[in-house]
Amino acid sequence: YSLMAYDKKYNTNLIQTLEVYLNKNCNLNQTAEILFIHRNTIKYRLQRIEEITNTSLDDAFTRLNFFNAILIKKFLQ
Repeated sequence: YSLMAYDKKYNTNLIQTLEVYLNKNCNLNQTAEILFIHRNTIKYRLQRIEEITNTSLDDAFTRLNFFNAILIKKFLQ
């Protein structure tokens, strides 16, 4: 199940959250500040991303793959 499909179906912002999180070098506080939401909400969203994609954001290679996918998506739009 892709994050794009999940975001569309449930009207969530998981991809946006992931993009800001990765751009801010995985800093929860900076991500929460930019998105104007509580730090715990960021933690919950990241947990949902891990569950939906069956991955771990603790893995640098996984983060790199997500970052590249976001860049490709932007490029194709």
